Amino acid sequence: MSSPTRELLQLLAVVNSRLSEDVSLSALARWANRSRFDLHRRFRRLTGQTPKAYTTRVRLARAAGELVTGDRRVSVIALDHGFGSHEVFTRTFTRHLGRSPQSYRARGRPFPAGTSPPYTPRR
Repeated sequence: MSSPTRELLQLLAVVNSRLSEDVSLSALARWANRSRFDLHRRFRRLTGQTPKAYTTRVRLARAAGELVTGDRRVSVIALDHGFGSHEVFTRTFTRHLGRSPQSYRARGRPFPAGTSPPYTPRR
């Protein structure tokens, strides 16, 4: 594996561990010691996505998982996953996943929050 590829993979690890922090192109370029243009080009070549698209996709995936497995408020989930506000999160979520976070949560849970399915013994 080439050194630039290894560096970008290390940067991806940093991005994935710090998604609630500033992962703008400028911040990533500082971490990688590269110009924004060079980092953008290399990042897209390696991942097939721009840094912004990548971080948005990963943040949304993690938030979507938490929506269906947890009971925390949507606004809290939005802020914990690096979105600036509940409104920005809802707009982005709806645009990318085709439904609102509340609708996604409701469809992902076959039983009301805080309950479990009735126990049916196996025969």
